[in-house]
Amino acid sequence: MSRKLYQFSISHYCEKTRWNLDAKGLDYEIVELLPLWHRIILWRIGGGTTVPVLQDGDKVIADSTRIANYLDDTYPERPLFPKEPGQRQLVFQLEDQFDNTARHIRRFMYGHMLQIPGSEQVMMRHLSPTMHKVGLTIAPVIRFSIRKNYRITPENIAKSLQKVRSTVQEIDSILNGDPNRYLVGNSLTMADIAAASLFGPLLGPPNSPWEDIGAVPETIANERSMILNRTFGKWVYNRYRLDRRRT
Repeated sequence: MSRKLYQFSISHYCEKTRWNLDAKGLDYEIVELLPLWHRIILWRIGGGTTVPVLQDGDKVIADSTRIANYLDDTYPERPLFPKEPGQRQLVFQLEDQFDNTARHIRRFMYGHMLQIPGSEQVMMRHLSPTMHKVGLTIAPVIRFSIRKNYRITPENIAKSLQKVRSTVQEIDSILNGDPNRYLVGNSLTMADIAAASLFGPLLGPPNSPWEDIGAVPETIANERSMILNRTFGKWVYNRYRLDRRRT
């Protein structure tokens, strides 16, 4: 297959791109990468240093938002960006906002998950047996790298949680009590895919990569419970139940 997605299965940005590809009905091969080791693989194909990276024939596109733009331009069937200018601009704005909030979700999640010994193994469960063994060997380095790269400190975790809560309130305002509607217009757009997938690690919806990661720390469980009692939490579960179809 000429279309490959280089990814970490547990990454919410990678889930955003998988959903994007699936919603457009495009076939693709998944290449699961080992954290830290992934930089070598991506460097070889010219994809930078972060996932997701899509290789589509001779094209290599990094970053979930750039991939979304590329896919809608290259494969206009089943568009995920509206043609109407006002709605189109709103989808771009919301996707960008949710991408930014996703960095705070990641910091909040890792900040608490890394307190559990061996929690980094969740990132390795889809690796080949050989790469899984390598991952276990370098696990302490992976943990250190995550803390350093994502600037995980108690102060930053607290700030990130406030950002997450603020975004939840904003989306709740858009939904206006209706967990069944779409964020922009009357059909699925990249705004919906971004919001649902990027909040996935925190909410653990069924049919998502995070539904079976096991027990989470009490702080995460409490935050999850509070959001699931809101319109937005119900909306995320609805989007996964109704719109998350795989190619």
